[in-house]
Amino acid sequence: MRKVRNPIVIDQEYCPYASSSCPESEMSPSKVRISDVKFRNIRGVSATRVAVRLSCSEAAPCVGLELRDIDLRYVRSRVPTQSRCKHVAGGVVGGTLVPPSCI
Repeated sequence: MRKVRNPIVIDQEYCPYASSSCPESEMSPSKVRISDVKFRNIRGVSATRVAVRLSCSEAAPCVGLELRDIDLRYVRSRVPTQSRCKHVAGGVVGGTLVPPSCI
């Protein structure tokens, strides 16, 4: 990957509007459970500092996610990339993990 925005993402809080906040009437927790998703052998440069964003539903948290051999560096090389997780109920990590896992 080269200068990819949000290289690894699960977003169950998607907002279709350009603004960063959705009207409360548009928001409701997803009832779809995401499970057994594997992210393996992913390398490259992220255009965003948060290279791994796993934002799962509070009503149906993600389960069984796997992060293995991930190496994503921020385009501004002196600033480290980050991972952010929300409502992830367990998973597997292994190998090289840049950024460090939030699972």
